[in-house]
Amino acid sequence: EYSSGDAQCQPCHSSCLKCVGPADTQCLHCIQNRFLLISKCVTACPDGHFARGALCRPCPHGCATCSSKNTCTSCSDKYFLHRSQCVPVCPDGYYGSHGSCLSCDAACQTCYGTGRNQCASCPPEAFLLRGTCYNFCPDGYYAKDKSCTLCYQNCATCNGPGLSECTSCREFLTLKGGMCLECQPGQYFNESSHKCESCHSSCLTCSANGKNSCSSCESPWSLHPESGSCRLCCTEVTNTQELLDHQHCCDCNPNTGLCYGASSGDKRRIALSLPQRNPSIQKQSYFSSISSLIAIICFVNLVIFGAGFIILQARSTGSLCWSRDYSYRKLPVRSSNMSERVSLTLTPFTEEESEDEAENELLYTRT
Repeated sequence: EYSSGDAQCQPCHSSCLKCVGPADTQCLHCIQNRFLLISKCVTACPDGHFARGALCRPCPHGCATCSSKNTCTSCSDKYFLHRSQCVPVCPDGYYGSHGSCLSCDAACQTCYGTGRNQCASCPPEAFLLRGTCYNFCPDGYYAKDKSCTLCYQNCATCNGPGLSECTSCREFLTLKGGMCLECQPGQYFNESSHKCESCHSSCLTCSANGKNSCSSCESPWSLHPESGSCRLCCTEVTNTQELLDHQHCCDCNPNTGLCYGASSGDKRRIALSLPQRNPSIQKQSYFSSISSLIAIICFVNLVIFGAGFIILQARSTGSLCWSRDYSYRKLPVRSSNMSERVSLTLTPFTEEESEDEAENELLYTRT
């Protein structure tokens, strides 16, 4: 009850134990199992409040719900629950997700996920690279401002971003004056010594030492596809020493002058593919060609000699038609009472023969 203005007692609202008026918002104390919330008795404290005795007390700042003044059970928007407290930013080692702070990977100082590659920053002794914390930057990177920064493209390791700041090189490059350089033409990269070394003298370029490691050849040699050696065409070998110097000659395309399956470019000839003939067959073919050539030359000489001998013999015996004497001869005169005219057929002579035989151009009369 409460005292009215006329000094009479009036009943409180049914939820109030004590009040200052008849309304449910004028309670001073509540009946059993009710909680006073700003002059109103409620059956349960609303979100943002917790029950303490018969009163509803407000939760700490940022809490959506709580069970005591130090224990939040959920947080308001833009707050994260961390160890029963609602915080605007999760501390180091945690990241915010769905209103709560979750633990980062142990390698991370801060993160945006639970994975090892989801670090946002690293502890003082580590360096960040693509979301992962490293105690030492991996090959191809150097440490700068707590992060791993990319080296120049030719460097395997380096002290800085410049092309002359390499401390070691990527595969098939050699270190010289802090720079990683490709091997010069006529050299190859030795993987054991990590240095450029000279190719075999027969190679233009090569993949290793030795005459069977050529990758291209100087003209007029071609790269043999299976052996990796530089060879002359079999038709270009002029002596036995060249054949020995280049092991075996190469079957060549007559249109290109290259080993079958080879292609040419500038001063080099590079073979693509072709099965190799048996070396013994190649040698036999070479020497067989030489023998055939010698036989042909001998035969031609024999024919010329024979023809000359026959001509000389024929001329000496006068059996050749052009060696006969076709000049006029005086006919013998026989005695007879009959006279007849005899004519001789004239045969054309050359100008010289005509002058010599002019006196014979006569007609003779036999009586």
